[in-house]
Amino acid sequence: MLFDGLSEMRLSDVVAQTFAGAWGENPSDGMSENVYVIRATNIDSEGLINFARSAPRVFSRKELGCKRLKAGDLILEASGGGPGTPVGRVALFVGGPGKLPYACSNFFRVLRPNLDRVFPEYLAFLLDKIYRSTSIWRFQQQTTGIVNLRFSDYLEQRLMLPPLREQEEVVAAIHNVSSQQRVIEASVAKLDQLRKGVLDSMLSPAKAGEAVWPVRCLGNVAEVRGGLTLGGVTAGGRVAEVPYLRVANVRDGYISTGEIKTVRVTPSEVIRYRLQAGDVLITEGGDFDKLGRGGVWDGRIDPCLHQNHIFRVRCERNVLLPEFLALYLSSRGGKSYFLRVAKRTTNLASVSSSQVKVMPVPCPHVTEQKRMVDVLSVHDAAIAAEGRELTKLQSLKLGLIDSQVRGGDGALVSN
Repeated sequence: MLFDGLSEMRLSDVVAQTFAGAWGENPSDGMSENVYVIRATNIDSEGLINFARSAPRVFSRKELGCKRLKAGDLILEASGGGPGTPVGRVALFVGGPGKLPYACSNFFRVLRPNLDRVFPEYLAFLLDKIYRSTSIWRFQQQTTGIVNLRFSDYLEQRLMLPPLREQEEVVAAIHNVSSQQRVIEASVAKLDQLRKGVLDSMLSPAKAGEAVWPVRCLGNVAEVRGGLTLGGVTAGGRVAEVPYLRVANVRDGYISTGEIKTVRVTPSEVIRYRLQAGDVLITEGGDFDKLGRGGVWDGRIDPCLHQNHIFRVRCERNVLLPEFLALYLSSRGGKSYFLRVAKRTTNLASVSSSQVKVMPVPCPHVTEQKRMVDVLSVHDAAIAAEGRELTKLQSLKLGLIDSQVRGGDGALVSN
């Protein structure tokens, strides 16, 4: 026993069973589906499972008996990832809809917690925190085109666990914070709809035509640059740990800093990719809702870089205000351009820097741009205030786990 009732245990000591997932066979005329399989695409960035897109598959009776998920199982991503994106995401399975059982694909490992030692939901929060820390990189193994989790090493990491009763209390507190977050998120959604109505009214094609606004290619009135490619090996010399912005940080009309990650870079990379207050950040793509999203960086973190899936746009302010460009990006006209020119695959879309540079942007006189920005600023201020509350709640949620653990790396104790 250590500290105030905390116990040091290896992850393998608090897991009763582990096993790999399976993919099974396609349903056919002779074989009807008897299981739904959860894939990587079914798990979102918050570790929640979207059962609607689970794959109907066929397992043998023996396979189904071994691989069937039970409520309380943790699904651990063991293969996948990519440049700058580690594997190790965790989702808690609490049961799914429908009459068929569920399993996970062979890209996952299942952790079945020992209920005498750990509360499943507490362990899920703990492992999710580890995934979001730099510790997760110790367990990555790169192969051609894919990243694998060094599972045996992952199981040997040591955790600091409070008694079961305290674990449940922490989980209950986190649920309370989450319910407050959902209330605020609903409020933000309503405010955002109101803002979009006002914005589209001001920037509708008819009104732009009536005003005879000049239209310029974005690359002629702004500098457009890509960002830092993650996952590269820094060869020798001085390096620094610097915050950077990901696609998840660039929202529709604003930049969220609720969760900021860091990357090790050289001084020359800091100079090349360092953001300035007033830079407009535009997402390269991903899901359709992420395509062409943009917001103005206010310089609240400095230095701060941006990853390669985000374009940095630095406007010539005597012609185009960054705040006006951000407004146009979130309007129907801005969104329709990206949807029209994007390269599409199933459920995904992306644009190139060349397409961003030739994007036609209406450029009324800067005084008119400022007037429209001021009108929308009232709505933006209300949304930003709610966003700050969400940031506080997210910090509180992470702190609830931190307050229960010890060691230099949060939940981890040095091996």
